Amino acid sequence: MPLIVIAGAPGTGKSTLLAELACLGHHTVSDTAREIIRERKAAGLPPRPTPLEFSVEILKRDSAKYLEALRMDGLVFFERCALEAQAMVRAAVAGENLPDELLATDLVFHEQVFVLPPWKEIYVSDTERDHSFEHAIWVHKEVMNLYSTLGYRILEVPSYPVADRAKFVLQTLTSAAGNG
Repeated sequence: MPLIVIAGAPGTGKSTLLAELACLGHHTVSDTAREIIRERKAAGLPPRPTPLEFSVEILKRDSAKYLEALRMDGLVFFERCALEAQAMVRAAVAGENLPDELLATDLVFHEQVFVLPPWKEIYVSDTERDHSFEHAIWVHKEVMNLYSTLGYRILEVPSYPVADRAKFVLQTLTSAAGNG
């Protein structure tokens, strides 16, 4: 079963696209950072712990989600993934030695990563997304660099209505499978 990453900055429509793909019958794996922020706020805590604590918790949960997804049949779409969490951990420790369990290199996703670019017209802040649009632009560049460095093929998803975005992703995967 292909594990497919839908990546991009905050506020680009990843959650909406995954909801549409789920409606079409596909497995989806939601954004862990938003889950953690929701949980912390519900417990009366600040939205995020320290950058290192936050990124390590994301990585632990994303790694567990990855293992769970390996047992699923059909396409599995991830909103971000453990590869991004690993990059967050590395940035948070800034050169310190990382525990071996945080350096897993056996995480393999479909070679094609679908990136949703910043889209000012749909960008909104909410209770879990408290960054500016300028921050989203910075994150987009970092995401593009990460997946490029890791050797994944990046395809930017056009700024279409959500049903058309889902169709674009699925047609691209079908075309790739037919050519492979």
